[in-house]
Amino acid sequence: MGAIAMPLGVAAQGRAAGVFRRRVATGMAAPKRVAMFTRQVQREVSELFRSDPEVLRAVGGGGPDRFASVANVHVTNDLGHVKVYVSLFGAFADELDRADAVSELQALEGHVRTALARRMNVRTCPVVRIYEDEIKREADNVERLMERIAALDEQRRADHRAQDETN
Repeated sequence: MGAIAMPLGVAAQGRAAGVFRRRVATGMAAPKRVAMFTRQVQREVSELFRSDPEVLRAVGGGGPDRFASVANVHVTNDLGHVKVYVSLFGAFADELDRADAVSELQALEGHVRTALARRMNVRTCPVVRIYEDEIKREADNVERLMERIAALDEQRRADHRAQDETN
């Protein structure tokens, strides 16, 4: 009897055809490194928001009546992108005025990245994106809803008492 021709497995066929490629390192940083880098970015961006004239001007002159604070920073695992969440405080006339301040801060993303690169000792500086932190506004909405619920509850109790007195 002759030799039996065995079909090659899928993996062997792929290697023979040159289909499989070598794995390339993804460049993911260790979680501890990401946490340290995040804290450093938050410190540097916070200092930038307190002292940089361009950022202060974007928020509204940087006077005592309007200022921006870094609420949170999120860094991707490859240390390539940074999301900066900013809380705006002070005398903003309305939501449109607040949105204008956020859009002016977003226009300064390149300036913030350049300033970060100067302040930090990193090989490549991450891309910076600035967003408004919505937590304070959402908390205010929840507080208003809770007050409204309390007022409705008090109204119901008063109605029940009035109804009990008439019976």
